[in-house]
Formats: sequence, structure tokens, C-alpha cells
Amino acid sequence: MGTDPNKVEPGDPLTKDKAGNQSKNRNVFSRSFQVDGTSYSSYCQYYFPENYKQPLLSLLDPVYGRAECDEYPFASTKNGAGYAADNGMKNHYSLRAVGKSHNSSHRGSHGKALGAFYNDNRVLPDDKFWVWIVN
Repeated sequence: MGTDPNKVEPGDPLTKDKAGNQSKNRNVFSRSFQVDGTSYSSYCQYYFPENYKQPLLSLLDPVYGRAECDEYPFASTKNGAGYAADNGMKNHYSLRAVGKSHNSSHRGSHGKALGAFYNDNRVLPDDKFWVWIVN
């Protein structure tokens, strides 16, 4: 991979997984655990604790007032955290605490946009695709 921000250089594609397998990836970082006697509901709550407290929580999600983990590679792919762990690449994923309405079940959410991409482009299980990340 190059470092020139003005060039688009392809990496490895993502591979769409079959429906219903998202939990394999999400279970890696969306599980409860304790560190030094403090309980966390997910890795997002551990790494982004301010996103789970007021006043930031209300700003992140004025609809539900809840934070969720958003992950990359997407949970709907065979490149997510669970598959990476199976292939010896522990912690080979990114996550961020975002508002629930931003992440799922709300008009305009990332989850709905990804689903629309899959449908509009007829991305089926085992199909490969690339993601162009922009600011």
C-alpha cells in the first residue's frame, strides 16, 4: 500500500458472508468483561467510555440515547473480527462507539446504507467487493 493520499491503490477485497453470521464477528468485541473490578458491556465502552455517559451520549444519539459498537471490517463479511481471530490475526479490526440511530435500525443509518449497497449491487454471499474510505 502506498502513502500518497492522491492515489487510489487497491488492497484485498472484503468477502460477503451469508446472512445470520454477523454474531461470529460481533461476539469478539461486543461481550461483557471486567478490568480492575470495573465492568464493561463491550470493547467500545472500554475504549470510548465518554460516549456511554451524559452529556455526550445524548449528543451522539438524540433518538434512542444509546451507544453501540460500529466495526470494520463489517460484521456481515468474512473479514470481520471473528474470522480474523480464527486465522491467527487477533485484534485485526477497528471499532468505534457511535449512537444507535447512527449505526442501526434508523433511516439513514450505516447498517441500512450497507444493506442497500448489498441489494443495489447484488452482492451475494462469497462475492468480493472493495470499500473506498473517504473523509
